[in-house]
Amino acid sequence: MGRGRKGVAEALQPHVNLKSLKIWGYSDIEWPSWVMRSSLTQLKNLTLKNCGNFSCMPPLGELPILEKLKITGMDSVKYIGGEFLGLSSTITFPKLKRLSFHHMKAWEMWEVKEVEERSIMPCLSYLEIYGCQKLERLPDHLLLINTPLQKLVISNSNILQQRYRMDIGEDWHKVSHIPIVEDNLGADAAVTTLIRSF
Repeated sequence: MGRGRKGVAEALQPHVNLKSLKIWGYSDIEWPSWVMRSSLTQLKNLTLKNCGNFSCMPPLGELPILEKLKITGMDSVKYIGGEFLGLSSTITFPKLKRLSFHHMKAWEMWEVKEVEERSIMPCLSYLEIYGCQKLERLPDHLLLINTPLQKLVISNSNILQQRYRMDIGEDWHKVSHIPIVEDNLGADAAVTTLIRSF
Protein backbone atom coordinates (compact mmCIF):
# COMPACT_ATOMS: atom_id res chain seq x y z
CA MET A 1 0.00 0.00 0.00
CA GLY A 2 1.49 3.34 -1.01
CA ARG A 3 1.12 6.68 0.71
CA GLY A 4 -2.39 7.94 1.31
CA ARG A 5 -4.77 9.45 3.82
CA LYS A 6 -7.05 7.49 6.12
CA GLY A 7 -10.14 7.97 3.95
CA VAL A 8 -8.43 6.30 1.01
CA ALA A 9 -7.17 3.47 3.20
CA GLU A 10 -10.68 2.88 4.57
CA ALA A 11 -11.99 2.52 1.04
CA LEU A 12 -9.25 0.03 0.23
CA GLN A 13 -10.32 -2.46 2.89
CA PRO A 14 -8.93 -5.84 1.79
CA HIS A 15 -11.05 -8.92 1.20
CA VAL A 16 -11.69 -10.85 4.40
CA ASN A 17 -9.99 -13.93 2.92
CA LEU A 18 -6.71 -12.14 2.15
CA LYS A 19 -3.72 -14.23 3.27
CA SER A 20 -0.76 -11.85 2.77
CA LEU A 21 -0.54 -8.06 3.13
CA LYS A 22 2.16 -5.38 3.08
CA ILE A 23 1.35 -1.84 4.26
CA TRP A 24 4.20 0.35 3.05
CA GLY A 25 4.63 4.09 3.57
CA TYR A 26 1.19 4.79 5.03
CA SER A 27 1.54 8.38 6.25
CA ASP A 28 -1.51 9.04 8.41
CA ILE A 29 -1.45 9.12 12.22
CA GLU A 30 -4.41 6.74 12.68
CA TRP A 31 -4.68 3.16 11.52
CA PRO A 32 -7.61 2.29 9.25
CA SER A 33 -10.52 0.78 11.17
CA TRP A 34 -10.10 -2.58 9.44
CA VAL A 35 -6.62 -2.81 10.96
CA MET A 36 -7.79 -1.82 14.43
CA ARG A 37 -10.68 -4.31 14.31
CA SER A 38 -8.34 -7.13 13.27
CA SER A 39 -10.97 -8.10 10.72
CA LEU A 40 -8.55 -9.97 8.41
CA THR A 41 -9.15 -13.32 10.01
CA GLN A 42 -7.44 -15.34 7.23
CA LEU A 43 -4.24 -13.28 7.18
CA LYS A 44 -1.05 -15.36 7.54
CA ASN A 45 1.70 -12.92 6.51
CA LEU A 46 1.85 -9.23 7.38
CA THR A 47 4.50 -6.56 6.83
CA LEU A 48 4.26 -2.99 8.15
CA LYS A 49 7.01 -0.88 6.58
CA ASN A 50 7.90 2.82 6.89
CA CYS A 51 4.64 3.85 8.55
CA GLY A 52 6.62 6.44 10.44
CA ASN A 53 3.89 8.69 11.89
CA PHE A 54 2.36 6.13 14.24
CA SER A 55 3.32 6.23 17.90
CA CYS A 56 1.55 2.99 18.86
CA MET A 57 0.89 -0.41 17.36
CA PRO A 58 -2.47 -1.83 16.27
CA PRO A 59 -3.85 -4.91 18.12
CA LEU A 60 -2.28 -7.45 15.80
CA GLY A 61 -2.30 -10.13 18.49
CA GLU A 62 -5.98 -10.69 17.73
CA LEU A 63 -5.30 -11.98 14.20
CA PRO A 64 -6.17 -15.66 14.68
CA ILE A 65 -3.92 -17.39 12.11
CA LEU A 66 -1.13 -14.86 11.54
CA GLU A 67 2.15 -16.79 11.18
CA LYS A 68 4.72 -14.22 10.02
CA LEU A 69 4.95 -10.57 11.09
CA LYS A 70 7.61 -8.07 10.06
CA ILE A 71 7.61 -4.49 11.32
CA THR A 72 10.19 -2.07 9.99
CA GLY A 73 10.86 1.66 9.92
CA MET A 74 8.16 2.77 12.36
CA ASP A 75 10.25 5.67 13.59
CA SER A 76 7.76 7.23 16.04
CA VAL A 77 7.11 4.13 18.16
CA LYS A 78 8.83 4.36 21.56
CA TYR A 79 6.81 1.78 23.46
CA ILE A 80 5.14 -1.52 22.57
CA GLY A 81 2.88 -3.10 25.16
CA GLY A 82 -0.64 -4.38 25.66
CA GLU A 83 -2.06 -2.47 22.70
CA PHE A 84 0.00 -4.72 20.41
CA LEU A 85 -1.43 -7.90 21.93
CA GLY A 86 -5.07 -6.78 21.95
CA LEU A 87 -7.59 -7.29 24.72
CA SER A 88 -10.34 -9.56 23.42
CA SER A 89 -8.63 -12.94 23.30
CA THR A 90 -7.35 -15.43 25.86
CA ILE A 91 -4.62 -16.36 23.34
CA THR A 92 -2.72 -13.53 21.65
CA PHE A 93 -0.85 -14.21 18.42
CA PRO A 94 -2.06 -17.83 18.65
CA LYS A 95 -0.31 -19.02 15.46
CA LEU A 96 2.60 -16.57 15.13
CA LYS A 97 5.87 -18.37 14.32
CA ARG A 98 8.19 -15.60 13.04
CA LEU A 99 8.42 -12.05 14.40
CA SER A 100 10.90 -9.45 13.10
CA PHE A 101 11.48 -5.80 14.03
CA HIS A 102 13.84 -3.74 11.84
CA HIS A 103 15.04 -0.13 12.04
CA MET A 104 12.83 1.08 14.88
CA LYS A 105 14.82 4.22 15.64
CA ALA A 106 12.90 5.51 18.68
CA TRP A 107 11.83 2.19 20.23
CA GLU A 108 12.93 2.01 23.87
CA MET A 109 10.64 -0.39 25.71
CA TRP A 110 8.80 -3.63 24.91
CA GLU A 111 6.54 -5.03 27.60
CA VAL A 112 4.56 -8.26 27.63
CA LYS A 113 2.59 -8.26 30.86
CA GLU A 114 1.40 -11.67 31.94
CA VAL A 115 -2.30 -11.98 32.62
CA GLU A 116 -3.76 -14.97 34.41
CA GLU A 117 -5.26 -17.52 32.02
CA ARG A 118 -3.87 -15.73 28.97
CA SER A 119 -1.41 -17.32 26.55
CA ILE A 120 0.98 -15.05 24.60
CA MET A 121 2.68 -16.09 21.35
CA PRO A 122 2.56 -19.82 22.18
CA CYS A 123 4.02 -20.84 18.79
CA LEU A 124 6.80 -18.25 18.37
CA SER A 125 9.96 -20.03 17.17
CA TYR A 126 11.92 -17.17 15.52
CA LEU A 127 12.54 -13.65 16.85
CA GLU A 128 14.71 -11.07 15.08
CA ILE A 129 15.68 -7.58 16.24
CA TYR A 130 17.70 -5.53 13.74
CA GLY A 131 18.69 -1.89 13.96
CA CYS A 132 16.81 -1.09 17.18
CA GLN A 133 19.53 0.90 18.90
CA LYS A 134 17.47 2.24 21.81
CA LEU A 135 15.61 -0.91 22.80
CA GLU A 136 16.68 -1.78 26.34
CA ARG A 137 15.52 -5.37 26.82
CA LEU A 138 13.33 -8.17 25.49
CA PRO A 139 10.20 -9.25 27.35
CA ASP A 140 11.11 -11.97 29.84
CA HIS A 141 7.90 -13.83 29.03
CA LEU A 142 9.10 -14.57 25.49
CA LEU A 143 12.41 -15.94 26.79
CA LEU A 144 11.11 -18.42 29.34
CA ILE A 145 12.67 -21.84 29.18
CA ASN A 146 9.33 -23.51 28.40
CA THR A 147 8.60 -21.34 25.36
CA PRO A 148 9.05 -22.72 21.81
CA LEU A 149 11.60 -20.07 20.76
CA GLN A 150 14.29 -21.81 18.69
CA LYS A 151 16.22 -18.92 17.17
CA LEU A 152 17.00 -15.42 18.41
CA VAL A 153 18.80 -12.94 16.15
CA ILE A 154 20.02 -9.56 17.42
CA SER A 155 21.87 -7.26 15.01
CA ASN A 156 22.88 -3.59 15.09
CA SER A 157 21.11 -3.14 18.41
CA ASN A 158 23.92 -2.27 20.82
CA ILE A 159 22.05 -2.15 24.13
CA LEU A 160 20.46 -5.55 23.55
CA GLN A 161 23.73 -7.04 22.34
CA GLN A 162 25.49 -5.98 25.51
CA ARG A 163 22.68 -7.27 27.69
CA TYR A 164 22.43 -10.72 26.06
CA ARG A 165 26.06 -11.25 25.04
CA MET A 166 27.24 -14.82 25.44
CA ASP A 167 28.63 -15.62 28.91
CA ILE A 168 29.24 -11.99 29.93
CA GLY A 169 25.96 -10.18 29.30
CA GLU A 170 23.82 -9.19 32.28
CA ASP A 171 20.89 -11.26 31.00
CA TRP A 172 22.74 -13.95 29.06
CA HIS A 173 21.24 -16.54 31.39
CA LYS A 174 17.79 -15.62 30.12
CA VAL A 175 18.61 -16.65 26.53
CA SER A 176 21.27 -19.32 27.03
CA HIS A 177 18.72 -22.14 26.69
CA ILE A 178 17.63 -21.03 23.19
CA PRO A 179 19.09 -23.50 20.65
CA ILE A 180 20.36 -20.82 18.23
CA VAL A 181 21.38 -17.33 19.30
CA GLU A 182 22.96 -15.04 16.70
CA ASP A 183 24.56 -11.81 17.81
CA ASN A 184 25.97 -9.63 15.05
CA LEU A 185 28.51 -7.57 16.92
CA GLY A 186 28.97 -5.07 14.12
CA ALA A 187 31.48 -4.29 11.40
CA ASP A 188 34.49 -4.82 13.63
CA ALA A 189 33.54 -8.25 14.89
CA ALA A 190 32.24 -11.52 13.55
CA VAL A 191 28.85 -13.04 14.19
CA THR A 192 28.74 -15.00 17.42
CA THR A 193 26.48 -18.02 17.09
CA LEU A 194 25.58 -20.48 19.80
CA ILE A 195 24.03 -23.73 18.63
CA ARG A 196 23.02 -26.46 21.03
CA SER A 197 21.99 -30.01 20.26
CA PHE A 198 19.48 -31.74 22.49
